[in-house]
Amino acid sequence: MATDQDNRYMMAQYDREQDILYLLFTPEAQEAIAEEVSDGVFVRFDPDTRQVIAVEFLDFSTRVDEVFGPDRRYFGREQPERVLLPL
Repeated sequence: MATDQDNRYMMAQYDREQDILYLLFTPEAQEAIAEEVSDGVFVRFDPDTRQVIAVEFLDFSTRVDEVFGPDRRYFGREQPERVLLPL
């Protein structure tokens, strides 16, 4: 069962070989159901409590390039279509 302390845990992990960014919200692996919430974005959650365990972004480097360009520059609100990380 999740405690308040568990709810504060968050770790980011990047798998360069698979090009996947993982946002982990529990310190230990646990049983989960995965649901694709957008193209290439999966939410893994506890089947009983529906507590989010992880979020996975497939093709992460492509997503970053779409937002910041291959040279990783921030253009601010001058190009609003590039400001938000597309899910």
